[in-house]
Amino acid sequence: MPTPPPVPCLAAPFGITRARDQVLTATDDAARAAAALGTPDLPWSGQARHAYDDATAEVRAALLRLDGTLESCLTGLDALTVLAETDVASLRAELAAVGGA
Repeated sequence: MPTPPPVPCLAAPFGITRARDQVLTATDDAARAAAALGTPDLPWSGQARHAYDDATAEVRAALLRLDGTLESCLTGLDALTVLAETDVASLRAELAAVGGA
């Protein structure tokens, strides 16, 4: 009797796509803010520094979320692999028993 699979990775595919988009958006924001920092004599250079700091912090946070999402999915895949190997061994044993009878 096959073993039921574990709960599917709820993040796939939309959670991974959303986390990846957050990383890309935050990276773009950081690049724009970094470009604004290149001209520190402008009156909004202080705002650019805050925007850059916020954007780089969001990049780090988004990367951590993406890492957690991917780790969750990989853990699920590992569990599926173990279950599949167990089911294959069980089926081979059943076939051997039927063939040996």
